[in-house]
Amino acid sequence: MTIPSDDPLTQVLATVVAPLVAVDGGRIALLGRREGVVEIALEGACQGCPGRNYTTRDVVLPALQAADPTVTEVRVRWRAPRDTEAPEGVGVPGAPAEARDGAE
Repeated sequence: MTIPSDDPLTQVLATVVAPLVAVDGGRIALLGRREGVVEIALEGACQGCPGRNYTTRDVVLPALQAADPTVTEVRVRWRAPRDTEAPEGVGVPGAPAEARDGAE
């Protein structure tokens, strides 16, 4: 799914969230959204960060909800370097159990 660059969620991730995660060497991208569920990718230092779930719940979700009040959930899909396989998506509280497996 291609998300337009003028999409409000893309804008809030680029202007509010991305600079925050970049400070610690992380990157974030919007992968898609459907019926209130937004899927993002976390890359770089975010993959090993012990605070990644808190950042998703306490920074990413409220920022996205401010841009679009219909957002109810954020699911994270990890992107590994191109030469390795990425693990399945890991969600935050409120996600279905299969999406939360491995979440802290």
